[in-house]
Amino acid sequence: MRISSLLEGTAGWNKNLVLDGVPILRKQRFSEFLIRYPRVAPIAAFILAILATLFVAMSVERANRVERRIAVTEQVNALGQDLERRAAAMQAYLISGAALFGSGIEVDQATFDRFAATLQSDKDYQGILALGWSQRVPGERLRSFERAAVAEGMPGYHVWPSPAATQASIYSIKYIAPLIPSSTRLLGFNLHSEPNQGAAIDRAILTGKPAITGLVRLIRFGNEPVRYGFLMFAPVFADHYEQTGDRAVKGFIFGTMRGEDFIMASVNHLAASQLDLEIYDEAETSSRLLFHRGSPIANGQAVTSRITIADRQWIVKSTTLPGNVLSQTGMLILLAGLIIASLLLYIVRLAIRQALFDRQQLLVREEQDGIRAILTRELNHRVKNTLANVLSILSLSRRNATDLDSFAETFDGRVRALSATHNLLMHSNWGPTSVVQVIQTEMAPYFETDPLRIALEGPDAVVAPNDALSLGLLIHELVTNAAKFGALSNATGTVSLTWTTSNEHQLLFNWREDGGPPPPTKRERGFGSDLIEKVISRELHSDIKLDFAPTGLRVSFAVPIRQVGAFALRRDI
Repeated sequence: MRISSLLEGTAGWNKNLVLDGVPILRKQRFSEFLIRYPRVAPIAAFILAILATLFVAMSVERANRVERRIAVTEQVNALGQDLERRAAAMQAYLISGAALFGSGIEVDQATFDRFAATLQSDKDYQGILALGWSQRVPGERLRSFERAAVAEGMPGYHVWPSPAATQASIYSIKYIAPLIPSSTRLLGFNLHSEPNQGAAIDRAILTGKPAITGLVRLIRFGNEPVRYGFLMFAPVFADHYEQTGDRAVKGFIFGTMRGEDFIMASVNHLAASQLDLEIYDEAETSSRLLFHRGSPIANGQAVTSRITIADRQWIVKSTTLPGNVLSQTGMLILLAGLIIASLLLYIVRLAIRQALFDRQQLLVREEQDGIRAILTRELNHRVKNTLANVLSILSLSRRNATDLDSFAETFDGRVRALSATHNLLMHSNWGPTSVVQVIQTEMAPYFETDPLRIALEGPDAVVAPNDALSLGLLIHELVTNAAKFGALSNATGTVSLTWTTSNEHQLLFNWREDGGPPPPTKRERGFGSDLIEKVISRELHSDIKLDFAPTGLRVSFAVPIRQVGAFALRRDI
Protein backbone atom coordinates (compact mmCIF):
# COMPACT_ATOMS: atom_id res chain seq x y z
CA MET A 1 0.00 0.00 0.00
CA ARG A 2 1.40 3.40 -0.93
CA ILE A 3 2.05 5.97 1.72
CA SER A 4 -0.12 8.41 -0.23
CA SER A 5 -3.16 6.28 0.53
CA LEU A 6 -2.41 6.73 4.21
CA LEU A 7 -2.10 10.47 3.79
CA GLU A 8 -5.45 10.63 1.99
CA GLY A 9 -7.13 9.68 5.24
CA THR A 10 -5.82 12.81 6.95
CA ALA A 11 -8.13 15.17 5.08
CA GLY A 12 -10.36 15.56 8.11
CA TRP A 13 -7.50 16.18 10.55
CA ASN A 14 -6.77 19.50 12.08
CA LYS A 15 -4.06 20.94 9.84
CA ASN A 16 -2.63 22.89 12.77
CA LEU A 17 -1.71 19.78 14.78
CA VAL A 18 1.93 19.93 15.85
CA LEU A 19 4.32 17.14 16.76
CA ASP A 20 7.79 17.97 18.15
CA GLY A 21 7.33 21.56 17.01
CA VAL A 22 6.61 20.59 13.36
CA PRO A 23 3.11 20.41 11.79
CA ILE A 24 2.09 16.78 11.29
CA LEU A 25 1.15 17.21 7.63
CA ARG A 26 4.51 18.81 6.90
CA LYS A 27 6.33 15.89 8.54
CA GLN A 28 4.23 13.44 6.52
CA ARG A 29 5.01 15.26 3.28
CA PHE A 30 8.70 15.26 4.10
CA SER A 31 8.57 11.54 4.94
CA GLU A 32 6.70 10.85 1.70
CA PHE A 33 9.36 12.73 -0.26
CA LEU A 34 12.15 10.73 1.41
CA ILE A 35 10.37 7.44 0.69
CA ARG A 36 9.62 8.29 -2.93
CA TYR A 37 13.19 9.43 -3.62
CA PRO A 38 15.41 7.37 -1.30
CA ARG A 39 18.51 7.86 -3.45
CA VAL A 40 17.92 11.36 -4.75
CA ALA A 41 17.25 12.93 -1.34
CA PRO A 42 20.64 12.20 0.34
CA ILE A 43 22.60 13.00 -2.82
CA ALA A 44 20.66 16.24 -3.27
CA ALA A 45 21.30 17.19 0.36
CA PHE A 46 25.01 16.40 -0.04
CA ILE A 47 25.28 18.43 -3.27
CA LEU A 48 23.42 21.39 -1.77
CA ALA A 49 25.73 21.35 1.25
CA ILE A 50 28.80 21.20 -1.01
CA LEU A 51 27.46 24.04 -3.18
CA ALA A 52 26.78 26.14 -0.10
CA THR A 53 30.30 25.39 1.15
CA LEU A 54 31.81 26.34 -2.21
CA PHE A 55 29.81 29.56 -2.23
CA VAL A 56 31.02 30.47 1.26
CA ALA A 57 34.62 29.47 0.44
CA MET A 58 34.57 31.48 -2.81
CA SER A 59 33.12 34.50 -1.01
CA VAL A 60 35.78 34.27 1.69
CA GLU A 61 38.51 33.79 -0.90
CA ARG A 62 37.23 36.74 -2.91
CA ALA A 63 37.29 38.88 0.22
CA ASN A 64 40.77 37.55 1.09
CA ARG A 65 42.06 38.33 -2.39
CA VAL A 66 40.70 41.85 -2.21
CA GLU A 67 42.16 42.25 1.28
CA ARG A 68 45.54 40.87 0.16
CA ARG A 69 45.57 43.12 -2.89
CA ILE A 70 44.72 46.14 -0.75
CA ALA A 71 47.43 45.20 1.75
CA VAL A 72 50.04 44.69 -1.00
CA THR A 73 48.97 47.90 -2.72
CA GLU A 74 49.31 49.80 0.54
CA GLN A 75 52.76 48.31 1.15
CA VAL A 76 53.91 49.04 -2.40
CA ASN A 77 52.62 52.61 -2.19
CA ALA A 78 54.19 53.06 1.23
CA LEU A 79 57.49 51.72 -0.08
CA GLY A 80 57.36 54.06 -3.05
CA GLN A 81 56.55 57.01 -0.83
CA ASP A 82 59.43 56.15 1.51
CA LEU A 83 61.85 55.88 -1.42
CA GLU A 84 60.62 59.22 -2.72
CA ARG A 85 60.98 60.74 0.74
CA ARG A 86 64.52 59.48 1.18
CA ALA A 87 65.48 60.49 -2.36
CA ALA A 88 63.94 63.93 -1.77
CA ALA A 89 65.89 64.24 1.50
CA MET A 90 69.07 63.29 -0.36
CA GLN A 91 68.20 65.77 -3.07
CA ALA A 92 67.62 68.53 -0.53
CA TYR A 93 70.92 67.76 1.19
CA LEU A 94 72.78 67.92 -2.11
CA ILE A 95 71.10 71.23 -2.90
CA SER A 96 72.25 72.56 0.46
CA GLY A 97 75.76 71.40 -0.38
CA ALA A 98 75.46 73.11 -3.73
CA ALA A 99 74.52 76.28 -1.94
CA LEU A 100 77.68 75.93 0.14
CA PHE A 101 79.89 75.73 -2.92
CA GLY A 102 77.94 78.43 -4.74
CA SER A 103 78.16 80.93 -1.89
CA GLY A 104 81.69 82.03 -2.75
CA ILE A 105 83.11 80.63 0.48
CA GLU A 106 86.43 78.84 0.02
CA VAL A 107 85.75 75.11 0.56
CA ASP A 108 88.59 72.68 1.24
CA GLN A 109 88.66 68.95 2.05
CA ALA A 110 88.24 69.52 5.79
CA THR A 111 85.17 71.71 5.29
CA PHE A 112 83.68 69.17 2.93
CA ASP A 113 84.33 66.33 5.42
CA ARG A 114 82.41 68.18 8.14
CA PHE A 115 79.48 68.69 5.77
CA ALA A 116 79.46 65.00 4.75
CA ALA A 117 79.69 63.79 8.36
CA THR A 118 76.32 65.36 9.21
CA LEU A 119 74.74 63.51 6.27
CA GLN A 120 76.20 60.12 7.06
CA SER A 121 74.93 60.24 10.65
CA ASP A 122 71.30 60.49 9.47
CA LYS A 123 69.49 57.12 9.15
CA ASP A 124 67.61 58.41 6.09
CA TYR A 125 70.87 58.19 4.14
CA GLN A 126 71.52 54.48 4.54
CA GLY A 127 72.98 53.10 1.31
CA ILE A 128 74.98 56.29 0.61
CA LEU A 129 78.53 55.18 -0.21
CA ALA A 130 80.16 58.55 -0.68
CA LEU A 131 79.62 62.26 -1.25
CA GLY A 132 81.83 64.18 -3.58
CA TRP A 133 82.55 67.49 -5.29
CA SER A 134 83.20 67.39 -9.03
CA GLN A 135 84.60 70.64 -10.31
CA ARG A 136 84.11 71.85 -13.86
CA VAL A 137 87.45 72.29 -15.60
CA PRO A 138 87.69 73.83 -19.10
CA GLY A 139 89.86 71.70 -21.38
CA GLU A 140 92.50 74.40 -21.81
CA ARG A 141 92.94 74.74 -18.02
CA LEU A 142 93.27 71.00 -17.28
CA ARG A 143 96.97 70.96 -16.48
CA SER A 144 96.90 74.04 -14.32
CA PHE A 145 93.95 72.52 -12.39
CA GLU A 146 95.96 69.37 -11.71
CA ARG A 147 98.96 71.38 -10.48
CA ALA A 148 96.76 73.47 -8.18
CA ALA A 149 95.25 70.29 -6.66
CA VAL A 150 98.72 68.90 -5.97
CA ALA A 151 99.66 72.19 -4.36
CA GLU A 152 96.61 71.94 -2.07
CA GLY A 153 97.96 68.70 -0.59
CA MET A 154 96.78 66.07 -3.08
CA PRO A 155 99.99 64.44 -4.23
CA GLY A 156 99.71 62.61 -7.55
CA TYR A 157 96.38 64.17 -8.39
CA HIS A 158 95.49 63.84 -12.05
CA VAL A 159 92.34 63.68 -14.16
CA TRP A 160 91.44 60.24 -15.50
CA PRO A 161 90.54 58.89 -17.90
CA SER A 162 92.12 61.41 -20.21
CA PRO A 163 89.44 63.55 -21.86
CA ALA A 164 88.94 63.56 -25.56
CA ALA A 165 90.42 66.45 -27.44
CA THR A 166 86.94 67.60 -28.41
CA GLN A 167 85.63 67.65 -24.81
CA ALA A 168 85.23 71.30 -23.87
CA SER A 169 84.49 70.79 -20.18
CA ILE A 170 85.74 68.18 -17.77
CA TYR A 171 84.03 67.28 -14.48
CA SER A 172 86.73 65.87 -12.24
CA ILE A 173 86.26 64.66 -8.68
CA LYS A 174 88.20 66.95 -6.38
CA TYR A 175 86.78 66.16 -2.92
CA ILE A 176 85.22 62.95 -1.64
CA ALA A 177 84.03 61.75 1.75
CA PRO A 178 84.59 59.64 3.62
CA LEU A 179 88.20 59.96 2.66
CA ILE A 180 89.28 56.33 2.96
CA PRO A 181 91.72 54.31 0.83
CA SER A 182 89.01 52.87 -1.40
CA SER A 183 87.49 56.31 -2.05
CA THR A 184 90.70 58.32 -2.43
CA ARG A 185 91.42 56.33 -5.58
CA LEU A 186 88.39 58.01 -7.16
CA LEU A 187 89.94 61.47 -6.92
CA GLY A 188 90.43 62.94 -10.36
CA PHE A 189 87.86 60.70 -12.04
CA ASN A 190 86.23 62.43 -15.00
CA LEU A 191 82.51 61.83 -14.38
CA HIS A 192 81.51 62.95 -17.88
CA SER A 193 83.54 60.13 -19.38
CA GLU A 194 80.87 57.57 -18.51
CA PRO A 195 77.78 57.96 -20.81
CA ASN A 196 75.15 57.30 -18.16
CA GLN A 197 76.69 59.78 -15.75
CA GLY A 198 77.36 62.26 -18.56
CA ALA A 199 73.66 62.17 -19.57
CA ALA A 200 72.61 62.89 -15.98
CA ILE A 201 75.10 65.81 -15.78
CA ASP A 202 73.74 67.25 -19.02
CA ARG A 203 70.13 67.00 -17.75
CA ALA A 204 71.08 68.70 -14.48
CA ILE A 205 72.76 71.56 -16.39
CA LEU A 206 69.74 71.88 -18.70
CA THR A 207 67.09 71.88 -15.96
CA GLY A 208 69.11 73.47 -13.19
CA LYS A 209 67.79 70.76 -10.84
CA PRO A 210 69.29 67.57 -9.36
CA ALA A 211 69.42 64.60 -11.74
CA ILE A 212 70.03 60.92 -11.12
CA THR A 213 71.64 58.28 -13.28
CA GLY A 214 70.21 54.94 -14.21
CA LEU A 215 71.73 51.77 -12.78
CA VAL A 216 75.53 51.89 -13.24
CA ARG A 217 78.31 49.56 -12.29
CA LEU A 218 80.33 51.29 -9.64
CA ILE A 219 84.08 51.56 -10.10
CA ARG A 220 86.01 48.79 -8.38
CA PHE A 221 89.70 48.28 -7.80
CA GLY A 222 91.58 45.00 -7.72
CA ASN A 223 89.52 42.11 -6.29
CA GLU A 224 86.68 44.24 -4.98
CA PRO A 225 83.22 42.72 -5.69
CA VAL A 226 81.13 44.15 -8.49
CA ARG A 227 78.64 46.64 -7.12
CA TYR A 228 75.78 48.47 -8.83
CA GLY A 229 74.18 51.72 -7.89
CA PHE A 230 73.35 55.16 -9.10
CA LEU A 231 74.60 58.72 -8.67
CA MET A 232 72.65 61.88 -8.00
CA PHE A 233 74.05 65.22 -9.18
CA ALA A 234 73.16 68.70 -7.91
CA PRO A 235 74.59 71.48 -10.09
CA VAL A 236 76.43 74.50 -8.62
CA PHE A 237 76.24 77.69 -10.71
CA ALA A 238 78.17 80.91 -10.61
CA ASP A 239 76.32 84.14 -9.83
CA HIS A 240 76.24 85.21 -13.52
CA TYR A 241 74.64 81.83 -14.60
CA GLU A 242 72.57 81.97 -17.79
CA GLN A 243 70.26 79.17 -18.97
CA THR A 244 71.67 79.36 -22.49
CA GLY A 245 75.02 77.69 -21.79
CA ASP A 246 77.25 75.82 -19.35
CA ARG A 247 79.97 78.46 -18.92
CA ALA A 248 78.52 79.50 -15.52
CA VAL A 249 78.51 75.91 -14.09
CA LYS A 250 81.10 75.67 -11.33
CA GLY A 251 80.62 71.91 -10.76
CA PHE A 252 78.44 69.31 -9.13
CA ILE A 253 78.01 67.95 -5.66
CA PHE A 254 77.04 64.31 -6.01
CA GLY A 255 76.12 61.31 -3.95
CA THR A 256 76.98 57.71 -4.83
CA MET A 257 74.39 55.22 -3.67
CA ARG A 258 74.55 51.45 -3.73
CA GLY A 259 71.18 50.49 -5.23
CA GLU A 260 70.32 47.43 -3.11
CA ASP A 261 71.30 49.06 0.18
CA PHE A 262 69.37 52.26 -0.61
CA ILE A 263 66.18 50.32 -1.47
CA MET A 264 66.55 47.76 1.35
CA ALA A 265 66.73 50.59 3.88
CA SER A 266 63.14 51.48 2.94
CA VAL A 267 62.06 47.84 2.73
CA ASN A 268 63.32 47.08 6.22
CA HIS A 269 61.99 50.35 7.57
CA LEU A 270 58.45 49.40 6.40
CA ALA A 271 58.72 45.70 7.33
CA ALA A 272 57.97 44.89 3.69
CA SER A 273 60.61 42.17 3.39
CA GLN A 274 57.90 39.54 2.80
CA LEU A 275 56.90 41.15 -0.48
CA ASP A 276 58.25 39.89 -3.75
CA LEU A 277 59.54 43.09 -5.27
CA GLU A 278 60.80 44.33 -8.62
CA ILE A 279 61.91 47.93 -9.10
CA TYR A 280 62.57 49.18 -12.62
CA ASP A 281 64.08 52.38 -13.96
CA GLU A 282 61.41 53.97 -16.22
CA ALA A 283 60.56 50.73 -18.14
CA GLU A 284 59.79 47.12 -17.14
CA THR A 285 62.68 45.47 -18.98
CA SER A 286 65.45 43.25 -17.67
CA SER A 287 68.07 45.84 -18.59
CA ARG A 288 66.28 48.45 -16.45
CA LEU A 289 65.86 46.24 -13.37
CA LEU A 290 67.22 48.10 -10.34
CA PHE A 291 66.17 45.73 -7.56
CA HIS A 292 64.75 42.23 -7.31
CA ARG A 293 63.69 40.28 -4.26
CA GLY A 294 61.78 36.97 -4.14
CA SER A 295 60.10 35.25 -7.07
CA PRO A 296 57.03 36.65 -8.81
CA ILE A 297 53.99 34.47 -8.15
CA ALA A 298 52.88 32.62 -11.26
CA ASN A 299 49.48 33.80 -12.51
CA GLY A 300 49.43 36.34 -9.70
CA GLN A 301 47.90 39.79 -9.91
CA ALA A 302 50.48 42.56 -10.36
CA VAL A 303 50.41 45.69 -8.22
CA THR A 304 52.50 48.57 -9.54
CA SER A 305 53.30 52.07 -8.36
CA ARG A 306 55.19 54.77 -10.27
CA ILE A 307 57.39 57.06 -8.19
CA THR A 308 59.66 60.00 -9.00
CA ILE A 309 63.28 59.85 -7.89
CA ALA A 310 64.91 63.17 -8.78
CA ASP A 311 64.25 63.48 -12.52
CA ARG A 312 63.54 59.80 -13.28
CA GLN A 313 60.51 57.53 -12.99
CA TRP A 314 60.87 54.30 -11.05
CA ILE A 315 58.33 51.45 -11.21
CA VAL A 316 57.72 49.48 -8.01
CA LYS A 317 56.00 46.17 -8.72
CA SER A 318 54.75 43.27 -6.60
CA THR A 319 52.33 40.35 -7.12
CA THR A 320 49.57 38.86 -5.01
CA LEU A 321 48.33 35.28 -4.87
CA PRO A 322 46.40 34.21 -7.98
CA GLY A 323 42.64 33.63 -7.80
CA ASN A 324 42.98 29.86 -8.19
CA VAL A 325 45.05 29.41 -5.00
CA LEU A 326 43.13 28.65 -1.84
CA SER A 327 44.19 30.15 1.44
CA GLN A 328 44.28 28.20 4.68
CA THR A 329 40.93 29.72 5.62
CA GLY A 330 39.41 28.53 2.35
CA MET A 331 40.83 25.05 2.83
CA LEU A 332 39.42 24.89 6.36
CA ILE A 333 36.02 26.04 5.10
CA LEU A 334 36.04 23.36 2.39
CA LEU A 335 37.08 20.69 4.89
CA ALA A 336 34.40 21.76 7.36
CA GLY A 337 31.83 21.88 4.55
CA LEU A 338 32.78 18.38 3.41
CA ILE A 339 32.38 17.09 6.97
CA ILE A 340 29.02 18.84 7.35
CA ALA A 341 27.84 17.54 3.96
CA SER A 342 28.84 14.00 4.92
CA LEU A 343 27.02 14.31 8.24
CA LEU A 344 23.97 15.69 6.42
CA LEU A 345 24.11 12.77 4.00
CA TYR A 346 24.22 10.36 6.93
CA ILE A 347 21.36 12.17 8.71
CA VAL A 348 19.19 12.09 5.59
CA ARG A 349 19.88 8.40 5.16
CA LEU A 350 18.85 7.86 8.79
CA ALA A 351 15.72 9.92 8.14
CA ILE A 352 14.93 7.74 5.13
CA ARG A 353 15.38 4.60 7.21
CA GLN A 354 13.16 6.05 9.89
CA ALA A 355 10.55 7.03 7.31
CA LEU A 356 10.63 3.55 5.80
CA PHE A 357 10.37 2.02 9.26
CA ASP A 358 7.42 4.27 10.11
CA ARG A 359 5.71 3.36 6.87
CA GLN A 360 6.34 -0.32 7.52
CA GLN A 361 4.87 0.08 10.99
CA LEU A 362 1.81 1.74 9.50
CA LEU A 363 1.42 -1.05 6.97
CA VAL A 364 1.87 -3.72 9.67
CA ARG A 365 -0.62 -1.97 11.91
CA GLU A 366 -3.10 -1.68 9.07
CA GLU A 367 -2.58 -5.34 8.17
CA GLN A 368 -3.01 -6.34 11.80
CA ASP A 369 -6.20 -4.30 11.99
CA GLY A 370 -7.42 -6.01 8.83
CA ILE A 371 -6.52 -9.45 10.17
CA ARG A 372 -8.23 -8.63 13.45
CA ALA A 373 -11.39 -7.61 11.60
CA ILE A 374 -11.29 -10.74 9.42
CA LEU A 375 -10.67 -12.96 12.44
CA THR A 376 -13.63 -11.39 14.17
CA ARG A 377 -15.83 -12.07 11.16
CA GLU A 378 -14.43 -15.59 10.86
CA LEU A 379 -15.06 -16.30 14.54
CA ASN A 380 -18.58 -14.93 14.23
CA HIS A 381 -19.19 -17.14 11.22
CA ARG A 382 -17.89 -20.27 12.90
CA VAL A 383 -19.73 -19.61 16.14
CA LYS A 384 -22.92 -19.18 14.16
CA ASN A 385 -22.26 -22.45 12.31
CA THR A 386 -21.49 -24.26 15.54
CA LEU A 387 -24.58 -22.90 17.25
CA ALA A 388 -26.65 -23.84 14.22
CA ASN A 389 -25.30 -27.39 14.44
CA VAL A 390 -26.02 -27.52 18.15
CA LEU A 391 -29.54 -26.21 17.60
CA SER A 392 -30.13 -28.81 14.88
CA ILE A 393 -28.84 -31.56 17.15
CA LEU A 394 -30.98 -30.24 20.00
CA SER A 395 -34.08 -30.04 17.86
CA LEU A 396 -33.70 -33.51 16.36
CA SER A 397 -32.75 -35.09 19.70
CA ARG A 398 -35.80 -33.64 21.40
CA ARG A 399 -38.08 -34.76 18.59
CA ASN A 400 -36.98 -38.42 18.81
CA ALA A 401 -36.43 -38.72 22.55
CA THR A 402 -38.87 -40.85 24.60
CA ASP A 403 -37.76 -39.55 27.94
CA LEU A 404 -35.39 -37.02 29.47
CA ASP A 405 -32.55 -39.47 30.12
CA SER A 406 -32.46 -40.72 26.56
CA PHE A 407 -32.55 -37.12 25.31
CA ALA A 408 -29.69 -36.12 27.60
CA GLU A 409 -27.60 -39.13 26.62
CA THR A 410 -28.14 -38.64 22.91
CA PHE A 411 -27.60 -34.90 23.00
CA ASP A 412 -24.50 -35.23 25.19
CA GLY A 413 -22.86 -37.80 22.90
CA ARG A 414 -23.40 -35.76 19.76
CA VAL A 415 -22.18 -32.53 21.34
CA ARG A 416 -19.09 -34.37 22.59
CA ALA A 417 -18.45 -35.63 19.05
CA LEU A 418 -18.71 -32.08 17.81
CA SER A 419 -16.38 -30.97 20.61
CA ALA A 420 -13.81 -33.66 19.81
CA THR A 421 -13.63 -32.54 16.21
CA HIS A 422 -13.34 -28.93 17.40
CA ASN A 423 -10.36 -29.90 19.56
CA LEU A 424 -8.75 -31.59 16.59
CA LEU A 425 -9.28 -28.46 14.52
CA MET A 426 -7.78 -26.33 17.27
CA HIS A 427 -4.61 -28.40 17.10
CA SER A 428 -4.44 -27.75 13.37
CA ASN A 429 -5.15 -24.04 13.93
CA TRP A 430 -8.42 -24.41 12.09
CA GLY A 431 -6.55 -25.24 8.95
CA PRO A 432 -6.66 -28.28 6.66
CA THR A 433 -7.22 -31.37 8.85
CA SER A 434 -6.19 -35.01 8.34
CA VAL A 435 -9.03 -37.37 7.43
CA VAL A 436 -7.38 -40.24 9.35
CA GLN A 437 -7.16 -38.13 12.51
CA VAL A 438 -10.85 -37.19 12.28
CA ILE A 439 -11.91 -40.82 11.88
CA GLN A 440 -9.59 -42.08 14.64
CA THR A 441 -10.79 -39.37 17.02
CA GLU A 442 -14.46 -40.32 16.61
CA MET A 443 -13.89 -44.10 16.73
CA ALA A 444 -11.26 -44.08 19.49
CA PRO A 445 -13.59 -45.47 22.24
CA TYR A 446 -14.45 -48.51 20.10
CA PHE A 447 -10.86 -49.19 19.07
CA GLU A 448 -9.88 -49.30 22.71
CA THR A 449 -12.51 -51.94 23.62
CA ASP A 450 -12.35 -54.23 20.58
CA PRO A 451 -9.95 -53.10 17.84
CA LEU A 452 -10.23 -56.31 15.80
CA ARG A 453 -13.85 -55.67 14.91
CA ILE A 454 -13.18 -52.35 13.19
CA ALA A 455 -11.28 -52.13 9.91
CA LEU A 456 -10.12 -48.78 8.46
CA GLU A 457 -8.37 -48.46 5.10
CA GLY A 458 -7.70 -45.54 2.85
CA PRO A 459 -5.16 -42.82 1.94
CA ASP A 460 -4.57 -39.91 4.20
CA ALA A 461 -5.74 -36.55 2.91
CA VAL A 462 -6.70 -33.16 4.30
CA VAL A 463 -10.11 -31.58 4.33
CA ALA A 464 -11.43 -28.15 5.14
CA PRO A 465 -12.31 -27.33 8.79
CA ASN A 466 -16.07 -27.21 8.15
CA ASP A 467 -15.88 -30.48 6.20
CA ALA A 468 -13.89 -32.03 9.08
CA LEU A 469 -16.70 -31.09 11.50
CA SER A 470 -19.34 -32.62 9.22
CA LEU A 471 -17.24 -35.76 8.64
CA GLY A 472 -16.64 -36.18 12.36
CA LEU A 473 -20.33 -35.81 13.14
CA LEU A 474 -21.20 -38.28 10.39
CA ILE A 475 -18.71 -40.90 11.65
CA HIS A 476 -20.02 -40.38 15.20
CA GLU A 477 -23.61 -41.04 14.08
CA LEU A 478 -22.62 -44.16 12.13
CA VAL A 479 -20.50 -45.70 14.89
CA THR A 480 -23.06 -44.81 17.56
CA ASN A 481 -25.84 -46.44 15.52
CA ALA A 482 -23.62 -49.53 14.98
CA ALA A 483 -23.01 -49.75 18.72
CA LYS A 484 -26.69 -49.49 19.57
CA PHE A 485 -28.46 -51.33 16.77
CA GLY A 486 -25.90 -52.59 14.28
CA ALA A 487 -22.78 -54.73 13.96
CA LEU A 488 -21.16 -53.52 17.18
CA SER A 489 -24.28 -54.27 19.28
CA ASN A 490 -23.38 -58.00 19.54
CA ALA A 491 -20.17 -59.90 20.05
CA THR A 492 -19.53 -61.03 16.46
CA GLY A 493 -20.32 -58.11 14.15
CA THR A 494 -17.67 -56.07 12.31
CA VAL A 495 -17.45 -52.61 10.83
CA SER A 496 -15.39 -51.67 7.77
CA LEU A 497 -14.72 -48.10 6.61
CA THR A 498 -12.78 -47.66 3.40
CA TRP A 499 -12.16 -44.60 1.25
CA THR A 500 -10.45 -43.94 -2.02
CA THR A 501 -9.56 -40.91 -4.07
CA SER A 502 -11.84 -40.58 -7.04
CA ASN A 503 -9.97 -37.54 -8.36
CA GLU A 504 -7.78 -34.78 -7.04
CA HIS A 505 -10.73 -33.03 -5.41
CA GLN A 506 -12.83 -35.76 -3.78
CA LEU A 507 -12.68 -38.76 -1.41
CA LEU A 508 -15.26 -41.58 -1.77
CA PHE A 509 -16.20 -43.29 1.52
CA ASN A 510 -17.90 -46.69 2.03
CA TRP A 511 -19.29 -47.77 5.42
CA ARG A 512 -20.10 -51.44 5.74
CA GLU A 513 -21.50 -53.41 8.67
CA ASP A 514 -21.53 -57.25 8.80
CA GLY A 515 -22.53 -59.91 11.36
CA GLY A 516 -24.87 -57.73 13.31
CA PRO A 517 -28.64 -58.02 13.83
CA PRO A 518 -30.49 -57.56 10.56
CA PRO A 519 -32.20 -54.21 10.22
CA PRO A 520 -35.94 -54.33 10.89
CA THR A 521 -38.14 -54.45 7.84
CA LYS A 522 -40.31 -51.70 9.19
CA ARG A 523 -38.40 -48.99 10.98
CA GLU A 524 -39.22 -45.54 12.12
CA ARG A 525 -37.15 -42.66 10.77
CA GLY A 526 -34.89 -41.50 13.59
CA PHE A 527 -32.73 -38.50 14.47
CA GLY A 528 -29.58 -40.03 12.97
CA SER A 529 -31.11 -40.37 9.53
CA ASP A 530 -32.45 -36.83 9.60
CA LEU A 531 -29.07 -35.46 10.79
CA ILE A 532 -27.20 -37.35 8.12
CA GLU A 533 -29.50 -36.64 5.19
CA LYS A 534 -30.59 -33.09 6.03
CA VAL A 535 -27.72 -31.48 7.85
CA ILE A 536 -24.48 -33.30 7.07
CA SER A 537 -25.34 -33.89 3.41
CA ARG A 538 -25.91 -30.17 2.94
CA GLU A 539 -22.64 -29.23 4.69
CA LEU A 540 -20.61 -31.69 2.60
CA HIS A 541 -22.39 -30.78 -0.63
CA SER A 542 -22.74 -34.51 -1.27
CA ASP A 543 -25.58 -37.06 -1.50
CA ILE A 544 -25.31 -39.62 1.31
CA LYS A 545 -26.72 -43.02 0.34
CA LEU A 546 -28.09 -45.22 3.15
CA ASP A 547 -28.76 -48.90 2.35
CA PHE A 548 -30.25 -51.02 5.15
CA ALA A 549 -29.31 -54.44 3.68
CA PRO A 550 -30.23 -57.66 5.53
CA THR A 551 -26.53 -58.29 6.26
CA GLY A 552 -25.99 -54.84 7.65
CA LEU A 553 -26.01 -51.09 6.95
CA ARG A 554 -24.25 -49.76 3.84
CA VAL A 555 -23.42 -46.05 3.56
CA SER A 556 -21.59 -44.24 0.75
CA PHE A 557 -20.73 -40.56 0.58
CA ALA A 558 -18.09 -38.15 -0.74
CA VAL A 559 -15.96 -35.49 0.99
CA PRO A 560 -14.11 -32.73 -0.93
CA ILE A 561 -10.31 -32.68 -0.57
CA ARG A 562 -8.65 -29.43 0.54
CA GLN A 563 -5.60 -28.36 -1.49
CA VAL A 564 -2.72 -27.40 0.79
CA GLY A 565 -1.44 -23.92 0.02
CA ALA A 566 -0.47 -20.64 1.63
CA PHE A 567 -2.60 -19.55 4.54
CA ALA A 568 -5.25 -16.96 3.69
CA LEU A 569 -8.25 -15.78 5.62
CA ARG A 570 -11.60 -15.74 3.94
CA ARG A 571 -12.65 -12.24 2.97
CA ASP A 572 -16.09 -13.10 1.63
CA ILE A 573 -17.67 -13.89 4.98
